[in-house]
Amino acid sequence: MRFYVITILKDRSDLTLDTLISFYKTNDPLMHIFIDNASTDDTQQVIRDAIQDLKDAGVNTVFYYFRNDENMGIAKALTEGIKFVFNKEGKRSDGMFLKLDNDIRFDTENLLEKVEKFYEANGRFFVVAPRDRAIDPAYEPKGVNKRFKLPDNFTSKTHVGGACLFLPPDAAMILAYQEVEKDVNRGHVLRANGYTIGYLDDTFITHMGLNRSVDNYKF
Repeated sequence: MRFYVITILKDRSDLTLDTLISFYKTNDPLMHIFIDNASTDDTQQVIRDAIQDLKDAGVNTVFYYFRNDENMGIAKALTEGIKFVFNKEGKRSDGMFLKLDNDIRFDTENLLEKVEKFYEANGRFFVVAPRDRAIDPAYEPKGVNKRFKLPDNFTSKTHVGGACLFLPPDAAMILAYQEVEKDVNRGHVLRANGYTIGYLDDTFITHMGLNRSVDNYKF
């Protein structure tokens, strides 16, 4: 299965580097696109150095870095990344998209392999995310009762966070053309289009930057 990773950047180069080191220990996607929303720190150089280090280590991923002259916000930057993939790979691309924030530690090894097995077993009308150990369970999104049997190790929700979000290609296209802001609204749009959203209960991340949001960042 092809995986297209899209990471939206805005400063926090230290967390970006930690994320890449953690992710690429056991994952090797087809493509990784960085959309830089006008970072003012050394993010661009950190990305360049990290890409070279990963290539030297034998990572096969094809990397792309794009810098915006101003902060476009998450929705527009995500759209930019998704449309780039479709323009390059073709609109009938069968790859899976991963919206990956730049402040994540991966607590589950070989995450892409586990996600691939889930989709092969259950089909592509699911939008899934690993469980985030940084989130207080009391603040989890509401559950959704389904009339059909759900896969094992999967919990259905109204929405999930966008820190590490797996999107089938048609779901990615929907978000790209509607430029949906906020996790709750993305969940509503995707469920309205027939997708079941939830957590893969046997996979875990830690959202390291959960309380380190950039001032005046447009979420």
